[in-house]
Amino acid sequence: MDGDWKIVEEEAETIQKIYRLFLNGEFKSFNQFVKVVNEQGYTFKGKEWLNGNVRSLFTNKIYIGIRKYKDKEELISAPVPHLRIIDQNYWEQAQIRNATIYS
Repeated sequence: MDGDWKIVEEEAETIQKIYRLFLNGEFKSFNQFVKVVNEQGYTFKGKEWLNGNVRSLFTNKIYIGIRKYKDKEELISAPVPHLRIIDQNYWEQAQIRNATIYS
């Protein structure tokens, strides 16, 4: 089901740092947060982060070990705990902050 998916340690560390920054920093807007991410030197596949890429960090459940995929017409959520890189508590805090600050 999860094929050859593996954690890329360098990317996982970057994502974890971005989560910490998001949860511990003060930002007036999501655009400001993305700007700070880029100013900190974090990259996405060697390039600066874009708003959509950063937003996906807080919505893609693969980071908490849940893979979503479509099987024919059905949307499936499957546990893949070996791919978890974000603690459930961090995930939930980020969801609340994202909804509260940027809604």
